Amino acid sequence: MKSHYFILPIAILLAGCATPEERARERELDHQAKLRKEAKERFEEMRERERDQAEGVADTRRKAAEDIADTRRKTAEDVADARRKATEDVADARRKAAEDAREHTGDIAKARRESSGKNAAYQAYLVEYARAMGKRPSELTLEEREWIRKKYY
Repeated sequence: MKSHYFILPIAILLAGCATPEERARERELDHQAKLRKEAKERFEEMRERERDQAEGVADTRRKAAEDIADTRRKTAEDVADARRKATEDVADARRKAAEDAREHTGDIAKARRESSGKNAAYQAYLVEYARAMGKRPSELTLEEREWIRKKYY
């Protein structure tokens, strides 16, 4: 039994010593674990970057939507202002046209009164001239009428 006391520690000691293949295997396993850990860290970094990019894209889209909404609102306000201004311009133009029409109507009436008075005097002179010539006014020639018109006007 005493020999067992001596052999047992040597067996344990020899069991603790690994062969070169076992040490290589352990190194390979450690290396694989290290690679897995690095791959996991890179994967997490990549996911974080993708999340940041997604947030950036979402922010950009949100800003673009706000800009579009602002542009539409401003455009709607501009259109409303343009319509209001156009309505005011049309109302001003109509008012001015009505004033011009009143003035023009008065001018036309005055011109007609003057013209009708002149025309009546011309017709009376034409009749008087025709009687002096011994003719009716309808019997006067075109040259005679032209001469009377030039002389009268």
